[in-house]
Amino acid sequence: MNNSNPVKTPLSPRTDLSGLVPTISEQSKMKSLLYLFTIRFLKYLVTITQPDIAYAVSYLDRFNHNPHLTHWTAIKNLFYYLKETNNYKLIYKESNNSELFQTYFDASHGRCKENGYVTIACRVAVGWSSNPLSHYLAQKLSM
Repeated sequence: MNNSNPVKTPLSPRTDLSGLVPTISEQSKMKSLLYLFTIRFLKYLVTITQPDIAYAVSYLDRFNHNPHLTHWTAIKNLFYYLKETNNYKLIYKESNNSELFQTYFDASHGRCKENGYVTIACRVAVGWSSNPLSHYLAQKLSM
C-alpha cells in the first residue's frame, strides 16, 4: 500500500455493495484475507482516533457474514483514505466560556428509551452516545 494513490473520501458516495454473492473460490480467498479481523481493527480506529470513517466501517460491517471481493476492494479504498489523512489532527483552542467541559443531554424524561449526550471540551466534541443506556449514564454523570 506504500505505492498506492491516496483518496479523499473513505467510501465513494455511489458505493452500493448489497446483493453481491461471492463464488466458492472468492469465499475461500476472503477467508485468507481476514475480512472480519480487518473490520474489527477499523472499528477500533473509529472508537479511538478516526470517527470520520464510522459510516464506511459500519456499512462494510454489514457484509461480514459473506463478503465479496468487491467488499475487500472497498476496505482497501478505506485504507487509502487513511493514508491520505494520516497527518490530520484535531486542534483544541481555548474557549471563551469559563467552563472547560460542557455536557448536553437529550433526555425524554421516560417517554422514550433512546437518549443521548455529547461532551464538549474547547468547542470540540470529545464524547458522545445515543442509546438506551445514555440516560442512565447522564444521570450518573450529573450526580
